[in-house]
Amino acid sequence: MSIAFILVGNKKGATGKTILSQAIVGRLEKDKQVVSYLEGQGAMDDVIARQSNYVVYDQPTGESDRLLLSEPAFSTIIFPTSLNQAAFATLREFVDEVMCIKAENPTWDKTVVIALTQPRDTPFASAIFEKMQEKLMVLDAHIIDVSIAVNDAEKRQLEPLQLQQLLLTRLSEEREEELKQLLTLIEA
Repeated sequence: MSIAFILVGNKKGATGKTILSQAIVGRLEKDKQVVSYLEGQGAMDDVIARQSNYVVYDQPTGESDRLLLSEPAFSTIIFPTSLNQAAFATLREFVDEVMCIKAENPTWDKTVVIALTQPRDTPFASAIFEKMQEKLMVLDAHIIDVSIAVNDAEKRQLEPLQLQQLLLTRLSEEREEELKQLLTLIEA
């Protein structure tokens, strides 16, 4: 049996990485796939015991990209990102790292998806997005908008886990087509 390994990673925190990872797992399970979800140094025993078709690895914040990006097992790399200066700097580092890996290993061939997790609803966010697109041209990456608008009242009134569940539910409902597009890239 062939297992597809999916890396959902970004060294920067608060990018929607875990929510997107859980949405991918939920969507694959909805499609009757056996999926293992690993956070951090999750046990591979689960993958073997469950006879998973897919493994979604939610990279811990701050963990080094280079080793994971070079890992041959990962066929798909999903890089969730918000639209601010810090996120842009992290994206630049990610692109530079991938380009170095590709230069060292010309056979490196992975599907790279940039998942936008913040709406482009301000001129500043739109400007950051334009800068990101320019930087991404060298990568041949797919860009998918999975952003969900959250109002300030929701942010203030809900506990972090409640907000995470709300976002996960809304992502599955409001961005169903984008999640299908993401799964098509994962399955390619």
